Amino acid sequence: MIRVFVTLILLPIAALPGCRKSHVETIPQYSPMLSGAALGIMRQRAASIESVRGSGTITLTDQRGNSARLDGAFVLAPPDRARVRAWKFGQAVLDVTRTADGVWIYLPREKDGDASDLRAAAGRASDAISQWLDLVAMRLAAFDRPAEVVGDTWIYSSTDADGNTTRCQIDRATLTVRKFSIVDAGGVEHLKLTLGEYETLGDVVWPTRMEAISPNGEILIESSDLGLNDGPEGAFVPPSRGVKVR
Repeated sequence: MIRVFVTLILLPIAALPGCRKSHVETIPQYSPMLSGAALGIMRQRAASIESVRGSGTITLTDQRGNSARLDGAFVLAPPDRARVRAWKFGQAVLDVTRTADGVWIYLPREKDGDASDLRAAAGRASDAISQWLDLVAMRLAAFDRPAEVVGDTWIYSSTDADGNTTRCQIDRATLTVRKFSIVDAGGVEHLKLTLGEYETLGDVVWPTRMEAISPNGEILIESSDLGLNDGPEGAFVPPSRGVKVR
């Protein structure tokens, strides 16, 4: 998935310093309620989000298990704008910008790596970001089945004409999305998006850990220094060296 990034800095994950400390969530909990009422509360929270920004680390792992940990930052503005950037030693190695008009990626100079690999990796990152935006905006109307109750979790699901099944797991106590996945008709999971380590941010709660896993690799965003509704001006203007891929 991300061979081009790993060639920039090869680091086995076990050798990375400064392991992230365990996180204890201190977020509101709710009394038992029907799933429809719960979705109403979640949508109300989502409606107050104009933008969210954060910084932290982005860990990229390819199919062979090679990992690179980078300094990163993101800005999301539901329903359709996002930007994720990453650096190593002050050099930009990843820049994905998504707007209603398309997706742009930062394209390093030819000597820095294989451009086709970068386009593919950034495209998959954009897919994960798009799903993240959908969850932030609570666009769950497409789920065509009543919520399934499994222990402390509601599971919403739907299957399209091609046999792809989308599932969304919501924690009943905190009314937070914990897992989102897409599985094809053959049972192959094309995307698993896991959200966790939530923190209170203004009137909403926000995951400080987002991990997207596909058959081609993994992207892990661990964020801190969060800000609500104060996204910087021009955050969604694609970089001058960006290439439109969608």
